[in-house]
Amino acid sequence: MAQYELNLRDYLRILRRRKGIVFIVPILFGVFSFALAVLQAPTPLYRAKAVVRVQQAISFAGLLQELVAFHPVGNLETQAALIKGFPVMSVAARKLGLIPREVTPEQLLGSPASLEAIKDLQEAIEVQRVEETSLIEIRATAADPVEVVRIANTVAEAFQEDNFATRSRQVREAREFIERQLEEVGAKLGQSEDEVKSFKERNQLFILPEGTREVVTQLAGLEVDSERIRRAIAEVEAQFALLDDERVRARPAALSPEATDPVLSKLYASLSDLALERENLLLTLLPAHPQVKQLDTQIGNVRQSLRQVLTARLTVLRGRAGELRRGIARLRQEQAVIPEAALDMARMERDVKVNERLFSLLKEKHQEALIREKEQVPEVSVVRPATGPLAPINPPRALPKAAIGLVVGLIVGIVLAFVAEALDTSIGAIDEVEATLGTPVLGVIPHVDIRAEIYQQKGEAVPLDRETERKHAFLISLLLPKSRIVEAYLALRTNLLFAGLERDLKTVMVTSSTQREGKTTVAINLAIVLAQLGKRTLLVEADLRNPLLHHAFGIPKEPGLTEVVLGSASLDDATRSFPDIILGEAGVEGLLGQPGLDNLFLIPSGYQPPNPTEFLSAQGMASFLAEVRQRYDYIILDVAPVLPLADPSILGARVDGTLIVVRVGRVARAALRRARALLDAAKSRVVGVCLTGVRAEVSPDYAEMAYYRYRYGPPETVTGAASGWLGWLGGIATGRVKTLAFWLLLLLLLALALGVWTWRTGYLKLPFLSALPLEAARVAHSVASFPSMLGPRAVDFSPPAEVPRRPSPPDAAAAPEVSPKPTYAVQLHAFRSEDKARQVVARYRARGLPAFTAEAQIPGAGRWWRVLAGEFETRDKAETFGWDLVLEGTAEEFIVADGASRP
Repeated sequence: MAQYELNLRDYLRILRRRKGIVFIVPILFGVFSFALAVLQAPTPLYRAKAVVRVQQAISFAGLLQELVAFHPVGNLETQAALIKGFPVMSVAARKLGLIPREVTPEQLLGSPASLEAIKDLQEAIEVQRVEETSLIEIRATAADPVEVVRIANTVAEAFQEDNFATRSRQVREAREFIERQLEEVGAKLGQSEDEVKSFKERNQLFILPEGTREVVTQLAGLEVDSERIRRAIAEVEAQFALLDDERVRARPAALSPEATDPVLSKLYASLSDLALERENLLLTLLPAHPQVKQLDTQIGNVRQSLRQVLTARLTVLRGRAGELRRGIARLRQEQAVIPEAALDMARMERDVKVNERLFSLLKEKHQEALIREKEQVPEVSVVRPATGPLAPINPPRALPKAAIGLVVGLIVGIVLAFVAEALDTSIGAIDEVEATLGTPVLGVIPHVDIRAEIYQQKGEAVPLDRETERKHAFLISLLLPKSRIVEAYLALRTNLLFAGLERDLKTVMVTSSTQREGKTTVAINLAIVLAQLGKRTLLVEADLRNPLLHHAFGIPKEPGLTEVVLGSASLDDATRSFPDIILGEAGVEGLLGQPGLDNLFLIPSGYQPPNPTEFLSAQGMASFLAEVRQRYDYIILDVAPVLPLADPSILGARVDGTLIVVRVGRVARAALRRARALLDAAKSRVVGVCLTGVRAEVSPDYAEMAYYRYRYGPPETVTGAASGWLGWLGGIATGRVKTLAFWLLLLLLLALALGVWTWRTGYLKLPFLSALPLEAARVAHSVASFPSMLGPRAVDFSPPAEVPRRPSPPDAAAAPEVSPKPTYAVQLHAFRSEDKARQVVARYRARGLPAFTAEAQIPGAGRWWRVLAGEFETRDKAETFGWDLVLEGTAEEFIVADGASRP
């Protein structure tokens, strides 16, 4: 067998030959990928975003302290982490009803179900600080668009309440402590004043000596300082105890007592951040996890630094306390020389002064605490509540997956095309045919589109029905003499005549290996071109099982070959000449001017004998062949296929030569070899092979001269390019192309139906149906009033009877027909598509919102459809209604449309 080295043209030829696979497979992959993406679409998830502002509250009482201790960046990062902390999440879970409201913190920590609910809520929340601002975004994600808005707003409210409650509790606890101290010191002051008064009245001593008063005054001042140092030492010792308090781990904010030292404030802030981070990690990790251990080490280091700072401060305070004790002891020694009565009076006045100073100090602190409590400005404020999302954040992305399916399908289709070519055992090259059959190729009949050929040569003069196409296909040499396929038959005639130079070829049997290879068409047109050469040519229908000759020429089937061989009819009675063809049922007009057709004679098959094989073996068949050899120059016999029947083997030995018709790309090599073996066994002389159905994409030999054109006559007689295109368009619906076009159309319709369905259900968002930004909609208000935008296309949707309507907004109820119409409405959306606007209006109507649409012409943007809600007499009422929609999550933004009314 001949071997070939494939080049780029061969690869392109293979792809053209297997174009059905290359086209169908990508379309199937694309459609199935699209359908699979839609069917396996994830559960729609919606996202709502609430924005809070964290601003450090600065009061007059602690202005310096707040300014020193406030670090904006670190504070915002801490606040962002606090939002996902356990305290805020537990409050939000209670508000959302995820855990019982009456459960205590201790019970909450011991309930796995409650902890799991808080963990799920924490996973549904994302917190992110807006760069270079004091804003924090709280994003909630959930499957319910209404619930996701509620979650985001509830978490924002819980964070706001927790922050305010923490600050309020610290100030309240400080005020209550000062009040207790103030009450205690006030009682001591009153008691000491009463004692001084009684002592003076009893001893008649009203004025102390100046020296005694100075000593008493100094002693009182030292004792007040000593008391202040004692309280400072107690505060530092309390902070030491606070560092070791286990409750600190449960509440990091408790680590921040009032501290005027910036170093202590910074250490407390670091300790609070680390403790909060550890708390968040413990929601998902165990205490023995390396990350938790690392945080424990950092917390220990910060506590050690705090201990060192507090120890140094305590050492300084204790040293100062020692100095004060020594000063008090010295002054008390000086008091020892003062008379007893004066000393007692000085001592009592000293107690009064000490208590007065303490009382004044506490009174001042109490006023500061009251001011701070009254000045509790919230640090956290919700600047933008969450609103209802209009679309899920995880659409199925059907179009990208369909595109990937098309690409993958194209690759698979190309691979399958080459696999099919490799598995195809049919013959397409002339060298392969000659090597397989051992005989030369005498003719190459290209594939033509009969409908296109008719259009090119006859235009629209011939009605193109199936019978007309069939007649032109059989008699193409007669009816379409300028077709390029006629030249192929002329070449076949020439090669056959040259093959007969060595040995007389008067009787030629035309057969094939299997059915539907075009042997009858080759036999008819070969006989026609031989007759046109001036040779008396007889065309015999020897295929008694499936005769087609009488159908092609429109002549009666009987009498024919069967009657002649059996002797029931003479040869002259069974022979049809050219006048019989003209007068036959086919009605082949316009052939009278064709040269040489009076040399064409036909013998149909006659009636079908019960056993055609035995009939052809009879002596009468041999006598018939001998007689016709005497009358005609050439006898062309159309015989049945070789492989399924024995008829060609019987006639092959009685004729001068056999012409095998092979349809390119249809018959396997093994079938051809078997057919040649059967003919050789019957001593049949095979003179050559005629290839039919040759296409440029099937046969590499024909690719170089693919459908060349060389026409008869001057250019003006040739049908123009327009007719050629019409012919091509008219011929695309025939044969395999018709079937391919049908399946392609079916798949395209299926893809279109899926696309429309996904768009209607909201899975697919088309860019040209996107909503008009409200900024562009505002332009429409500035160029035209709303009544002018309402045209005859403005529509209104009546809500279903079973859907409850929400209460009408104030003063927006339906007015009687005689009343003037309102002039304001709230615009929520604007769309290029009227259908999309209808869908949104229907969705709002289902929620009970009085929505309607109106057409608008926007300069530079064309025609849009606006979605409006409500009817109001004043702009203020319309704005109030719009803000209500925003706050409840129905709309994200709105504008007030003036001059609006229902159509």
